[in-house]
Amino acid sequence: KFEDFGLLIEKIRASAPIIPDTDMWDDKIYLKAIQKGVALSKESVTPDKEGNLFIFGHSEYYANAPGEYKEVFKELDKLQKGDQFKIYYQKVPYTYDVFESKKVDPKDLSVLDPTPKDLKDKTVTLMTCWPPGTTDKRWVVFAKQI
Repeated sequence: KFEDFGLLIEKIRASAPIIPDTDMWDDKIYLKAIQKGVALSKESVTPDKEGNLFIFGHSEYYANAPGEYKEVFKELDKLQKGDQFKIYYQKVPYTYDVFESKKVDPKDLSVLDPTPKDLKDKTVTLMTCWPPGTTDKRWVVFAKQI
């Protein structure tokens, strides 16, 4: 169920279940996970804990491929500093406030945690391939729980 673990970004009309414990380094595993929603890296925490959630999903994927979430993050670049969205976890809504939104190189691993020195942070990174329909770059959005 969506309320058990899900993402809702009203500004870009994006909502999806969050598929937990996804190996983001194994394309066979993560491609299967993002057919069912957006994926949470297995190295990530949940919203009720300190640390960063690393969530990723499609911006655009093959039309004939299975899954309902092939364009869930197509408008991720529209999120700007000050925009808010919610993550639901065990029926509790957690609100996040965007503090940065940018295009990065696919090899930029700094996006895995936007505040690596702050061990008590509660942040989230949303990531997708960019521009839609390519794997050239990545679009990332960083937000802090409020």
